[in-house]
Amino acid sequence: RIAEAGDADLAAARRAWQSEEKARTEAWMARKTAEIRELTMQGLQPELDRLVAAHAKEVEDLEGAQREALRALQLEAQRRREDLAEEVRRQRKEAWQAAQRAQRERYVRELKNVEDSAQAERAAFQCVLG
Repeated sequence: RIAEAGDADLAAARRAWQSEEKARTEAWMARKTAEIRELTMQGLQPELDRLVAAHAKEVEDLEGAQREALRALQLEAQRRREDLAEEVRRQRKEAWQAAQRAQRERYVRELKNVEDSAQAERAAFQCVLG
């Protein structure tokens, strides 16, 4: 019976020790996991900072490219407006010149008709007089 009691005490002590050892091991694992996580974060921080800076630079470059593209589009639109305005001025000038030519031709025809008519009247008058 003493041996059985000793075995029971030994088994209880072993279970208590295993339980304490398991708790110590879990606490140690938790501390080590937290420590590794912290060291990993500290180790990754420069890389994270580099990535954030690279992303910020990329965003800045894209915004700059977008501003430049917008500026180019505005300049192209301004050039196009000026070209169209010049084309309208040229067409108006051509239309005015065409109207002037047509008016001049009409006056020349009318003058020729008047001169022909006057010539015919002079000829008729000469016939009558002479």
